[in-house]
Parts: sequence; C-alpha cells; structure tokens
Amino acid sequence: LIKTIGCARFIYNKLLEDRIAIREEAKAGNGTRRKPATPASYKPLFPFLAEADSLALANAKLNLDTAFAKFFAG
Repeated sequence: LIKTIGCARFIYNKLLEDRIAIREEAKAGNGTRRKPATPASYKPLFPFLAEADSLALANAKLNLDTAFAKFFAG
C-alpha cells in the first residue's frame, strides 16, 4: 500500500513537471505541440512503477487533469 501511494505521488509530480514544460513550450511558440504523457509511458523508464496498481497511477493522472482544469477555469 505504501509503495502504491508513493508511486502515485511520483507519477503525479512527473506528469505535473511535463505539463508545465508543455505549457512553457506553447508560450514560447514552438511550432510542434506534444500531448501530455501517460503513466504507462513512464513504466519503461522507472521499472518500480510496474509494482504499483495501474488504476492508482491512472487516478493520479485524472486528479492532475482535474486540478489543471479547475486552475485555468478561474
């Protein structure tokens, strides 16, 4: 349980880092827009994520999406 919570927190922070980078690239006006990563795309880079429940990682992404929507909605 502790490992799953830690992995969800790790994914949330990594996805947040990527979202901020994507937003900064969009502000800078770089021609190509990339989509935000998914939790599954980090599993090859960080093998310890395979030990965590995939639904917990997906929920971390959903929570981040909700937070972003609320933040930019005003």
